[in-house]
Amino acid sequence: MSIKFRIDGFSELNKVATTKAFREFSGKGLSGSKQMTDSLLENGILEFEIEDEDKAKKLLHKLMKANANVSTA
Repeated sequence: MSIKFRIDGFSELNKVATTKAFREFSGKGLSGSKQMTDSLLENGILEFEIEDEDKAKKLLHKLMKANANVSTA
């Protein structure tokens, strides 16, 4: 079962921590992870899915620590 993420804004987003979290838990490489972070910074919203429930929980925690306003469904 995949977990849907929606990041709707941020307050003083830690860009490096966000990119590292995406890289560690999304299955994307550095370039793909950086693109996700850049898209969030540019648009203020980012939606994506993570297949592994355990990875999704860890990613949620890391994104919240990086100051992203994130929710899951």
